[in-house]
Amino acid sequence: MADTNNSNLFDQAIAYLRADRSRRRWRMVAVLLFLILVGTIISIGGHDNKTPPSFVAQIELNGVITDSLYQQDILESIRTNDHAKAVLVYIDSPGGTMVGGVSLYKILRRIAADKPVVTVMGTVAASAGYMVAAAGDHIVANEGSLTGSIGVLMPLVDATQLADKIGLKSDEIVSGNLKAVTSPLYNRTKDDRAYLQDTVMDMQQVFLNLVKEQRQLSAETITLISDGRVLAGTTAHKLGLVDQLGDRQTARQWLETEHNIPVKTPLVSFELEEKRGVLKELLEGADSILFSQTQQQGIMALLR
Repeated sequence: MADTNNSNLFDQAIAYLRADRSRRRWRMVAVLLFLILVGTIISIGGHDNKTPPSFVAQIELNGVITDSLYQQDILESIRTNDHAKAVLVYIDSPGGTMVGGVSLYKILRRIAADKPVVTVMGTVAASAGYMVAAAGDHIVANEGSLTGSIGVLMPLVDATQLADKIGLKSDEIVSGNLKAVTSPLYNRTKDDRAYLQDTVMDMQQVFLNLVKEQRQLSAETITLISDGRVLAGTTAHKLGLVDQLGDRQTARQWLETEHNIPVKTPLVSFELEEKRGVLKELLEGADSILFSQTQQQGIMALLR
């Protein structure tokens, strides 16, 4: 009798699992069909915004500048797009990484070999923000824009005294004498600081070389700005760090005057920040409730 009951329970469990699997399968199919329908509607609607035969590509750099392969791919696509007659770069950034700034500078200069590049400063375009601005054939700044800050910062923390107070001791094992020199628990000597200073100055020279490559600045101005000072747009204009005071319309007028690209030429914006598709957004909002991890991965693969 017990064996019979156990067999019945087992059969019921199997039946339940099969039914649950079936429900999940149909639920997945229903949601997937819904997502495809939404994507189709969005796709059809998007076809109304056709790219004009000639346009000025507009890109915005906001916030901290970092190295990004996605950004480089977008800019390269603009460079090779024959419909893009010029590039307008709007910058509102306090700076960023050295590699990020140099990478953007170089690809903008490659674009400038084929079509004009004009840069416009917003509230702030300092440090790596100015480095990128300097890649333009023409730089426009607002009178109140904060720019300059031409220099390199290596952020370090000295926590040795705090460590002593709480009884914390560094016990690092390193492969060389300078390997741990940036550690907050490392007692940096005069020679250590000299080594780090040399490294910073090497990077500073890279920065200055890029600026001098594009800007015809006097030796006195180079010396002045080498201390990393921040400058208002008006001062930057007087020193020759920017070409003109104004705004985006000023930049467009320059394109018309110098390159015969009318102000009325349409602007087409290109996003430099990678965004997830609508289908992925919708799926991620429901996947944790509806699907197992394996099912989620399968659907995401279909949407790529």
